[in-house]
Amino acid sequence: MQITQLKSELARTMREAEEIRLKYDGRSKEMPGDELERWERAIDDCDRYKKQIEALEKQTALEGWSRKTREEIPIAGRNDAPGRDRATLERKAFQKLLSLQALTPEENAVLKAYQADDPASGGFFVAPQEIAREVVTLLKDLVFVRSKATVIPLERSESLGVAAIDVDPGDPDWTTELRSGNEELTLQAGKRELKPNAIARLVKLSKRLIRQSTVDVESLWLDRIAYKFSVAEEKAFLTGDGFEKPLGVFVASSNGIGTGRDVTAANNNKVVADDFIAVKYKLKAGYRAKAEWLMHRDVVKAARLLKDSNGNYLWATGYGPGQGFQGTPDTLLGLPVNESEYAPNTFTTGLYMAIVGDFSKYVIADAMDMQVQVLQEMYALTNQMGYVCHKETDGQPVLEEAFSRLVLA
Repeated sequence: MQITQLKSELARTMREAEEIRLKYDGRSKEMPGDELERWERAIDDCDRYKKQIEALEKQTALEGWSRKTREEIPIAGRNDAPGRDRATLERKAFQKLLSLQALTPEENAVLKAYQADDPASGGFFVAPQEIAREVVTLLKDLVFVRSKATVIPLERSESLGVAAIDVDPGDPDWTTELRSGNEELTLQAGKRELKPNAIARLVKLSKRLIRQSTVDVESLWLDRIAYKFSVAEEKAFLTGDGFEKPLGVFVASSNGIGTGRDVTAANNNKVVADDFIAVKYKLKAGYRAKAEWLMHRDVVKAARLLKDSNGNYLWATGYGPGQGFQGTPDTLLGLPVNESEYAPNTFTTGLYMAIVGDFSKYVIADAMDMQVQVLQEMYALTNQMGYVCHKETDGQPVLEEAFSRLVLA
């Protein structure tokens, strides 16, 4: 289905859901079973259409970037080699190597500057900087935490130190002109250290497919690598234990967000409206100005199904996402709602359900270089080429009071 068709279907299902809601709005009795089923199905369809539209829009953007990159590469055989800049030659050599094409002496000379060994013997090289930058951009588009966090590249150092105030100083004393006030004894300054950990992914492509297919090989593997890296990072940024991987926001830790920032729900297997209100207002007003919710879609759905004593859906009267299907962005208690498939969604005692906070207080440290290892001989028996992409990254919350979490009783 094309984007225009999906948007048309989204508008139709939004109208259907709103008509059902308005039909029973203000009445004490709840919807009959068949009407409730239709309404829930319409909501699920809306969510599904929205995700499909977002995915197609991202794919269109990726294809546009790939097309632009190809158009910028000079036509092979043109007599303009002396005038080519280094970045163009790097990109051209990189693409030809992926497609198993022979390199010209000029391209080979440029590529050797990035090689630890000859590629014919299965060595590795650092991807040209322009391509590496595009991969980071793709990750930013596909991963919620990365798009909101503070991302700091490491150029030379092995780790990143983030200065932090663990305990504020006490209030100053009202005194006279000639007195200095009491000595400050409560201020505690600390440091958070982030040391990028390795993350890698292997892609194997058929040599016959590479030779015969009209598919843009570079775009294909960039897309798949970006997707796989984004999934691994999203999981770690949310639920990583911090051991040789990032520390997640849904993990109780003295190095990140401790249990002192948790709000315990009233029940052990479901959420109620009061829970979300308590979580929001555990944040100070200054943090709420930039705060956003993050939760699994199952938790969002549970919030949408909450009703008042008259059987009215709370989300439709200003409590829930978007205040109805009016095309406005999803909001919960006035704050944006973000969904992740990798957020917790098991309604069980002691497990987290949602988090709200200023995600710029989550810091990600990225190593600058992305290395692509070309395995030309390892998979020769299966007539395949292997590409191993390596990246180093770390992340953790650096200011716990900027976050508040909901945990089931």
